[in-house]
Amino acid sequence: MSALPATVESPLGGNRDARTPARTSGRREGDRPAKASPVIPRERRWLLVIGYRKRLLALAASKGAGPDTEDVVHEALLRAVSFERLDEQRAWPFLAAVTVRLVVDHHRRSARDHALSHHAGLTAVPLTFEDDLADRYEALDAARLLAQLAPPEVARIVRRRADGASWQQLAAEYGETARALETRTRRTLLAIRCRIIRWRC
Repeated sequence: MSALPATVESPLGGNRDARTPARTSGRREGDRPAKASPVIPRERRWLLVIGYRKRLLALAASKGAGPDTEDVVHEALLRAVSFERLDEQRAWPFLAAVTVRLVVDHHRRSARDHALSHHAGLTAVPLTFEDDLADRYEALDAARLLAQLAPPEVARIVRRRADGASWQQLAAEYGETARALETRTRRTLLAIRCRIIRWRC
């Protein structure tokens, strides 16, 4: 009988020792899948995670949570307790990772809020008495212009609205519901505005 060669060609390329059995991929025969962690009662989960509270407070403070440190830690504890199969051996790494992520989210929100509050285009400008008066006169001029182009009934409604009358008061005068009167008036005014836009174009 002829001796086996010391090496054979591998189907994946290269050579391997013929005396070494080829490796097979996947799970070996007889292997069992890892068992899932058992369900832990909620009370026990609380007792487990609450013991890490002081360490989590120190961790969140060291990462710059500032005045939101308590809120960050409380949120991390709540998220941990929500897991019924919380691994007792991995509780601290899990809590620490969640806390760090929450602090990072806190920094992102703070940076976004700071940028928005200092954006010139988004900063609220105080309304002066002159601005308020100009807005009122502009509204009255617009109401008079619409009243000139609208049917007499709608023109009267527009003038009354400009004087401060409510839709409920006007509806009682015309014997309609406030919603019906408002809808009818708005449709008429919309048609007039469309006509004005076409004239200007």
